[in-house]
Amino acid sequence: VAKKGKRPVLVHSLMFESTKSSQEAFRRASAWIEATYNLRNTVIISNSDGGSGYEKDKFDSIIGKCARHEHFRDAYHVNQKIKQRLSFDKEMSYQMISAVREWDYTQVCAVIAQANNRIQDNYRRAEYEIELTKLLSYLDRNWDSLKKLHLRHLSLRKGIGVCESNHRPYSYRMKRQGRGFGQKGAGNLAAIISARKNGLFLQALTETIPAFKQEIIPEFKGIIRTLLKKYKTKKSIGVIEGGIGKYCASSHALGQLAKALK
Repeated sequence: VAKKGKRPVLVHSLMFESTKSSQEAFRRASAWIEATYNLRNTVIISNSDGGSGYEKDKFDSIIGKCARHEHFRDAYHVNQKIKQRLSFDKEMSYQMISAVREWDYTQVCAVIAQANNRIQDNYRRAEYEIELTKLLSYLDRNWDSLKKLHLRHLSLRKGIGVCESNHRPYSYRMKRQGRGFGQKGAGNLAAIISARKNGLFLQALTETIPAFKQEIIPEFKGIIRTLLKKYKTKKSIGVIEGGIGKYCASSHALGQLAKALK
């Protein structure tokens, strides 16, 4: 990871895209990893926003056998989730973010209990209690992935948190600009963006396409013969002349047209 201004960016990154499914993109990434690396003695660090299809087990499946896999939930999305669930109590949302940052589950439970006791709107109490339950469930599901880098006994101290910035080449071009894409068009545009980021775009434009060597099938031969077959031409009858009758009232549309053509 390197710095571009204040924002961290990946070095020598490679992008895989698919508008069909996340499984298709993961399949392509898995095939490339298997063909390129031997990871049996390598510690792998992955990072995702936690969306559907991007859980830790999905990354386990594409990485395969490695010495160790450490998965992180993207901090920006975790903080957004906390603020969303605790929108009725901003002070408690800040305390929850701090508890998660410290990876202190006891403190997390204490914040949940305190936030529940601070609910003053009895009319919406049930709604807020559901929000707290959902937040605790979210943190429970992702707790192992919320553990910070310095707590995992790794030689690295920085480097996690570039998940969202790597979506920008796609999101800036394809989202929130009033454009509409069909699946094929979106797939083509995403593939072009990936090729440019991977340094393969110019190669794809200038590469010679292999000649088509498949033998012509009999049905195709028949179609060609039909298209090339000469037919007898019919004698032309020349230009057909005509006119507009003179017995139309001048106020009528045909009368006006006849007058204009004189």
